[in-house]
Amino acid sequence: MFKHSVHAFIYVVLWFISLSYPITSYAQWLIKATPGNKQITLQWPPVKDASNYGVCYATEAITNINKCLNYAGGTWRNVADTTIKITRLSNGKKYYFRVLAENSTTRLGVSNTIAARPNKITALNDTGINNEQCYQLDSDTLVACASAAAKALNNNQDGMVGRDVTAGNSNDGRAGFSFTKIGSTGAALPVTASSWACVKDNVTGLIWENKTADGGLHDGDNLYTNYSADYGASHLGSATDASGFVAAVNQQGWCGSKAWRLPTADELQSIVDYSIAYPEPKIDTVFFPNTQRDMFWSSSPDSNSSYAWHVSFLGGEVDTIYYTVDGYGGSRDMSLAVRLVRASQ
Repeated sequence: MFKHSVHAFIYVVLWFISLSYPITSYAQWLIKATPGNKQITLQWPPVKDASNYGVCYATEAITNINKCLNYAGGTWRNVADTTIKITRLSNGKKYYFRVLAENSTTRLGVSNTIAARPNKITALNDTGINNEQCYQLDSDTLVACASAAAKALNNNQDGMVGRDVTAGNSNDGRAGFSFTKIGSTGAALPVTASSWACVKDNVTGLIWENKTADGGLHDGDNLYTNYSADYGASHLGSATDASGFVAAVNQQGWCGSKAWRLPTADELQSIVDYSIAYPEPKIDTVFFPNTQRDMFWSSSPDSNSSYAWHVSFLGGEVDTIYYTVDGYGGSRDMSLAVRLVRASQ
């Protein structure tokens, strides 16, 4: 009863506020949702003159933020910052989010509505190192893992254990990887399909965007910056920024979903195949063609707000800084490759 009374009180407050300064027309901005285990982290650019942000989330689309508590699972939170971590959510369930910016006298703007599903990777891919790639004593030359020379060095090397040994059927992916091709509508396709739009990782359950070579939105040569609410916020939503790319792909409903996002560094590294030798890209190109032999942005932030983590598909490194002949780079205003991901339906 107390819970219902609190909800009723909040609803009355929201209703009173709406009468005081009703929503008419004002600027809309983009929010970013990063899923985690039973949680979603929201970020958005600061709105000029805003002293408070009202966050509405529910389990159905939010068309009118004034009626937040009327929606299924509708919940209202107030924050002064431009980020919030919403916890105690159900993994795999779709939630909708919308943010209102205001100060003591004026409502300044409302964000887009974004949908996201909390998720937890319950299984991890192996590294791709196979039973022919073990080290031996006093040499950097790789040998068969079953050899006496390899066992003399260490009988628990990467190529001796894990899915690459126990599930090494390459019909659906190299070594221990297992993938399914997905069509543009979201339907699973046979491994022999010659055209596909997305790839499901059967181990982690994540679904990845496939890259093309047609010069379009999903072209593998496209590069993007990776601005955030804390660095370069005015660029968020730009067609040349990862946030704008995410919005465009979700607008398409690519592979039957509008929950595409930038992957975390851990998620991105999960499809790196470390068995592939330089200079080929370290990924199964049978399932992921047109992959750049270069760095890909992740959503994982660095402690320095001007940087974010990236994963190299040339060397497999995971870092926030990379070195070039001209010095070092890696800040969010650098243009790198992007591959989007979403949770399995």
